[in-house]
Amino acid sequence: MVESLAIAEVARLTGLTTRALRFYEARGLVKPRRTAAGLRYFGPSELEQLHRIMAMKRAGLTLGQIHKFGSGRTIDLRDVIIAQMESLQERRVEIDQAHNLLSSTLGKTPPPAVCLQYPRRKLAVR
Repeated sequence: MVESLAIAEVARLTGLTTRALRFYEARGLVKPRRTAAGLRYFGPSELEQLHRIMAMKRAGLTLGQIHKFGSGRTIDLRDVIIAQMESLQERRVEIDQAHNLLSSTLGKTPPPAVCLQYPRRKLAVR
């Protein structure tokens, strides 16, 4: 197994952009090793951290919430999961309401063939 990978290789393997990787580093989410020339290299622990970040983002957590997990502060994962599930439920209700409103509006809108069309005419310039 490779000891460490350059940022371009990590981007290729993870599907993240090099910009995202640098952003995660700036936010303190991942700490790649640096060469004397400043090049970033990601070892197994950094790659594992990136996979955790990606999984938590897919679950809908913000980078701020993800950062709290890696900052060494004690966080009850169960509480975070429950809060995230409640947030998703609220979004589901909002989406359902928007969908119902659009469906209702669509039902009251005549089909295109029935809509009145007015001929275009030039306005007289005075």
